[in-house]
Amino acid sequence: MAEGIVASECGNSACNGGALVPLITLGIPGDGVTVVLIGGLMIHGLQPGPLFMKQNPDVVGTIMWSYLVASVGLYFMMLVLLRIFIKMINVKYSLLFPGIIVFCLFGIYAVNNRIFDIWVMIIFGAAGILLFALKIDVIALLLGYVLGPLIEVFFRRGLIASNGKFSAILQHPVAVIFLVIALLFLFWPAFKQIYLFIARKTARA
Repeated sequence: MAEGIVASECGNSACNGGALVPLITLGIPGDGVTVVLIGGLMIHGLQPGPLFMKQNPDVVGTIMWSYLVASVGLYFMMLVLLRIFIKMINVKYSLLFPGIIVFCLFGIYAVNNRIFDIWVMIIFGAAGILLFALKIDVIALLLGYVLGPLIEVFFRRGLIASNGKFSAILQHPVAVIFLVIALLFLFWPAFKQIYLFIARKTARA
């Protein structure tokens, strides 16, 4: 029992570091945490991608050292404060959620001292609850929001380089491979549902 809990928590803690690899090397965030991180980097004029480590070695080094120090600090924190963290699980949601909301309101207002920012937070919070109720993956929407402008920019550059010919992408094997992979990921949920539907029909027959 204890081994299973330790294994799952170790995997949960390790996924953030692994998600940094495609973020730094390809400019593609691997999870929700790195989506927020790439947004912060872009706000400061930094573009993650193949040249990111060469052009900004100080930023990459800071990120790596921060994760290393955080991992070591988390280990000692768990040794000392583990029993306190376990007791926090018993805190009722009716007490926990109001405190979180109050801190969010103070935090968002402290950024620009504007009530408008609070209304934006409330509206997007309600939208997030609606998406959760409809079982729509919020991470996919965040990825689209972050990567959408980049896709448009590089798509226009590709069209300019190929004199406006859409078929030019099919003349490069690497581009074709990535296009096929993207199409597979796009239509895989539909293929899966069709396969399950056919399998159920076959089993009933």
